[in-house]
Amino acid sequence: MFKIILTKNNGYILFNIENNSRKLLFTSTNFSSISEATENIENLKDLKTVLYERKTNTDGKFFFIISDKNGNVIGKSQNYSSEAGMENGINTMQQYITSAVIKK
Repeated sequence: MFKIILTKNNGYILFNIENNSRKLLFTSTNFSSISEATENIENLKDLKTVLYERKTNTDGKFFFIISDKNGNVIGKSQNYSSEAGMENGINTMQQYITSAVIKK
């Protein structure tokens, strides 16, 4: 099971997604309100309306960005040392995000 943790950051709201081991898997962009963050969480749960974009950073680490159907970035994954690890991260997100619990 995933936990979605809403936090305040310099007047903005963001959320982190952790697994049961409290390992950080995903961090959202900043949102102006709790309702906007919650709406984006619901977008994440609707797997048909989000896009996963695979990327590599300058250190050669792999990560993915999730955007909504309009191309607005929802957030970014942790960095992975391998492409296979990143793909596993995407598969895990898709498998468990629909049952994630929000903690405020």
